[in-house]
Amino acid sequence: MLIDIHQHILHQLDDGAQSFEITKKLLLKAQSDQISDIIATPHAIPGMEPFDLIKYYEHFQMAKEWLRENEIPLRIHKGAEIFYTDATVRMLNEGRIPTLAGTKYVLIEFSPRASFDMMCSAVRKLGGAGYSSIFAHIERYQALRKLSNIEILKDEYDILMQVNAETILNPVGLMEKLWLKKVMKEEMIDIVASDTHNLGSRGNVLLESRNKVAKMYDEETADKLYTKTPGIIIRKSK
Repeated sequence: MLIDIHQHILHQLDDGAQSFEITKKLLLKAQSDQISDIIATPHAIPGMEPFDLIKYYEHFQMAKEWLRENEIPLRIHKGAEIFYTDATVRMLNEGRIPTLAGTKYVLIEFSPRASFDMMCSAVRKLGGAGYSSIFAHIERYQALRKLSNIEILKDEYDILMQVNAETILNPVGLMEKLWLKKVMKEEMIDIVASDTHNLGSRGNVLLESRNKVAKMYDEETADKLYTKTPGIIIRKSK
């Protein structure tokens, strides 16, 4: 079974699912694709845009109850994709933004042109507050095209690196294809997630990407990226 830690599956919270009907279809797609657990991660931009925690909990409960009523063996967990700002640590500490599955893991996003120094500063502040960072879709960040920067973040700050499933299937251009080949060879990727937003151009291709990884590399690598490492978060959930 696959575990997906990055999905914009809850309706009318961000640019993800725009209705509960779409949420239900996305849940059925995930279940049919052998996904056992999903962390629902709407966008949060602390201090810059309001995060409606009450609405989040209501829509989360609607999805959870629908799964129970229809006896669908799929578990969903709370979370958020957090665009790092100076207010991030404070709002996490105040419980105004959910961590991943109630753990100390947080899914962090940056501007594509964020500097490496800024990333290091962010993870030091998060780590000092007791949070463990997972970088969302690292293929988007110019600073992480340099593999030595990824090494520093992993070695010195114990950061987990997430890549989107669509990137595994269809890397954009020759440079991204070569970069992806290198980070996979050096085992710098820890988790592949779907980053599902809708039923169309940003749909869930997690299973397809898992099959590609298993074919290009081996089953052990696929299990690590799609089940074992993301499973660590789920096992620590409250």
